[in-house]
Parts: sequence; structure tokens; C-alpha cells
Amino acid sequence: MAEVTEAGPRVLVPGLANLPPGVERYRIRGGAVTALLLSAGDTLEINDPEGCQPVEVTAFDREGRSDPGLLGVQNGAPAAGIVGILHGGGEDARRVADALAEQSVDISAARAIHGFGPDSPAGETLGLTAQADLVCVIGAPGAKMLAHEQ
Repeated sequence: MAEVTEAGPRVLVPGLANLPPGVERYRIRGGAVTALLLSAGDTLEINDPEGCQPVEVTAFDREGRSDPGLLGVQNGAPAAGIVGILHGGGEDARRVADALAEQSVDISAARAIHGFGPDSPAGETLGLTAQADLVCVIGAPGAKMLAHEQ
């Protein structure tokens, strides 16, 4: 619970996130995917806190067409990781796949912005800005790993 004062929000319960108004935080596990609605001008900051976790980001316009340019990036590559996660059948994947189907999004033709990689350092950040209203799908492709393989 937070209380807003003239000085801004302050934490009343230790350990809870103290985010400024208008800021949202989502956690995406390795091998998982999530979808967000972004409005023109919204900024998206993706952080790789532990390093070495690839990420794919796709953007779809109102007609369901994939276009990395909607996030200010002109080149994209096939969203093979996101497609694989969505076809994997996990609970989150089914929920996202169903939501995309309702929006007439053909995920198999999606082009993604690829960020980070197997050698990315911990704390690396990818920043993107929505150029129009869009549906954004973010996936963290990768299989489960043993601790000594990370």
C-alpha cells in the first residue's frame, strides 16, 4: 500500500516496489512470453538482470500486422523464439496465444527485435518507444538450465 503526498509516493510496506506513477513492471521468466498494449509515446525498457538471456520483442498494429518499426526499429528477424514458446503449450503461452488470436494476429509471420544474447552482461538494458498504438509481445526464449550451465 502506498500513500501519495506532496513529496510523492512513499513506501508503507517494506519490500514492495516503489514505482513512480505511470510506471509498470513485468517479470518474464526464461522460456516464457507476455503481451502488453502500448500507446503511442509509451517507452519500454527491458532489463536483463542476470545476463545471458536473449529477448525477442514483436509489435503488431491494429490490423494484426507485425512491424518492428512500430517500436522505432527498422530491421527485424523472424520471431522464432516467441513462436516456439507460444506453440509449447504452457499456461501463459496459451493465454497470450488466445489473446493474439482474438486480435487476428498471425504470430507465425511475426518479425522481432532481438536483444541481448548468450554473452550479454548482467544489467544490460534495451529501450524502445512505441511510435503508434500497438500490441507488444515480449518473449525470453530458452530452455530450463542447470545452475552450473548459466
